[in-house]
Amino acid sequence: MRLLRLAPLILLALAPSPPAARAEGPRPEGLRVLFIGNSFTRFHGLPRMVSRLAEHDLGAPRLRAEVETRAGCTLRRHWIGRRAVRRIRSGAYTHVVLQGHSLRPIDRPDELEDYARRFEGEIERAGARTVLYATWARKGGSRFYRRRGEELPDPAAMQGRIDRVYGRLAHDLDAALAPVGRAWLGASERHPDLSLHGRDGIHPTIAGKNLSACVLYGAITGMSHEGIA
Repeated sequence: MRLLRLAPLILLALAPSPPAARAEGPRPEGLRVLFIGNSFTRFHGLPRMVSRLAEHDLGAPRLRAEVETRAGCTLRRHWIGRRAVRRIRSGAYTHVVLQGHSLRPIDRPDELEDYARRFEGEIERAGARTVLYATWARKGGSRFYRRRGEELPDPAAMQGRIDRVYGRLAHDLDAALAPVGRAWLGASERHPDLSLHGRDGIHPTIAGKNLSACVLYGAITGMSHEGIA
């Protein structure tokens, strides 16, 4: 799927601030980005896709993406393991993307906020910028919603909970916010035939990965993905 097909969906789903204009001439100084998370970050090579967007956007800085991911990992486990912290301290990153476990905003929001704050302290001391990767809700009709009953009856309810937690965190930490889940929800509502969830109803398809990459690209660079083939 070409990224251009996703462009109007993302612009409708994201915050109203306009994207930065494309510049002509030499590329700006490069960015070095560390992605910390789990399979929602690593699936289908999402960080590489973000760097590829920068490669093909002549007005954007070059972007080197590195990853620190483990399957099912929470920010708490990353913190306790210390490897991610050591990389932040020694990696000379310009940005660090934090992706918490997809269910922590639902079941343990206090834990997610606590460890995001701990990481943000390390990121700030290292002179980098924190980017919060707000993930997506489970696919509609999955057993997850039947088990949750009236508490979380559908993806809109789950996404609302996720967005409130990450939105509050971004405000409190003065961090950049990548509202990936909001973009997924908007795209799914407008184009129900667009398959963003994989067969498990949890992880992304290639299209889901592409949409996520576009949102993260905007949050990191402040630029739009539009016009990038």
